[in-house]
Amino acid sequence: MAHNPTVPEIPALGGSRGPFYGWFAVAAAFAVTFVDFGWRRTKSMLSPILCFIQHWKRYERAVQELSRLSDRELADIGITRGDIHRIARGQSR
Repeated sequence: MAHNPTVPEIPALGGSRGPFYGWFAVAAAFAVTFVDFGWRRTKSMLSPILCFIQHWKRYERAVQELSRLSDRELADIGITRGDIHRIARGQSR
């Protein structure tokens, strides 16, 4: 990857961009948005994003928990492996 002179060198993060560069960009964008629009407007802009992340985490947790069960345990509660994603979507809402 070519060196980009507009991006400051951050040696502790592994190079000119580093593995955490994306998070720094998000934090910088949040700071600019907060300064430009104020907290109330920034909060209303971030609310759908935070809601999506919460739903996604609930969905993933439900899929993981149901996937750990054996076929016999799934049959005992009346579902099959094919139902796991549908049920997880319902639980995440």
